[in-house]
Amino acid sequence: MKSLSRRVYFMICCAVPSRKIRQGFTLVELLVAMTVLLLIFAVCAALTLEAQNLLNHSTEKMDADAQARLVFDRLTIDLTSMLKRTDVDYIVKDSNQTQAGNDNMAFYAMASGYFSASPDPAPRNKVSLLAYRIYSQTYQMQRLAKGTGWNTISSGIPMVFLPATLSTTWANLAGTGAGGYPDLNLGTDTDYQVLADGVFRLEYCYILSDGTFSNVPFLSTPNHTALNGWQDVSAIYMAIAVLDDRSRALVAHGANTPDLSGVTSALGDFKVGANQSLPPIAQWQTVINQSNFATQANLPVQAAQAVRIFARTIPINTLPSPSSL
Repeated sequence: MKSLSRRVYFMICCAVPSRKIRQGFTLVELLVAMTVLLLIFAVCAALTLEAQNLLNHSTEKMDADAQARLVFDRLTIDLTSMLKRTDVDYIVKDSNQTQAGNDNMAFYAMASGYFSASPDPAPRNKVSLLAYRIYSQTYQMQRLAKGTGWNTISSGIPMVFLPATLSTTWANLAGTGAGGYPDLNLGTDTDYQVLADGVFRLEYCYILSDGTFSNVPFLSTPNHTALNGWQDVSAIYMAIAVLDDRSRALVAHGANTPDLSGVTSALGDFKVGANQSLPPIAQWQTVINQSNFATQANLPVQAAQAVRIFARTIPINTLPSPSSL
């Protein structure tokens, strides 16, 4: 009987499955797992941020490059088609018009221009009045192109000759600047159009026929004291500074929108002379490379890092002598 009971008990025990004891994670294991997970998230966030910064930097650079290319290509076309004569007026940098701050220029050229008040069709001249400036209220580069007619009866103002000057013929073209000389940056003419909204600084100088950089467009030897048909200029050295729209949004906005007066002053006027061996833009590059450039320019650090400078030498087809005019 006892053996039978033991067999029955054994069979019952074998038929009933034994319960397995399941153990969970310890607190230490949970802390380790959470720490590892947080580290992975931190690394992924850092990589994403770095990728975004790299993308923004590349976008800013491409935007600045595109604007510089547009400006220099347009300037090259206009300056190489410029009329070089002794009997017409120019507004350019010279010994009288030193143009402190942003430079400007106005000249006649064989280029298409806008006819704001003339009948159509009308006898139109192929010569236009062109002008370049940095508008002082918005710090944007603007271009003006006024078409001229053959006479005042048929199609408005024609090309005029000295002693008639550009600033008197087109009263709104320029304001009165330092020393009483015309300043295009102060002009109120409504025919100015934005050429590059990121270009806030324009500076140029001349490369004379003897190879020297100069702020006046003539050689002192042989005793030249005036532009005289560009006889002594072999090329114009143009330099611009660009700040893209994203970086401009970081700049404080004041009476000027945005206020870029500080960085315009920090990138000072070119100082050129007969013994200068480096191109003038090296003066700007030295300023930008300084550790306190953001403070000098009164810009947020991120905006200061986005300032880019460009330069191009544009040949001028000089006339052999004044007697050929």
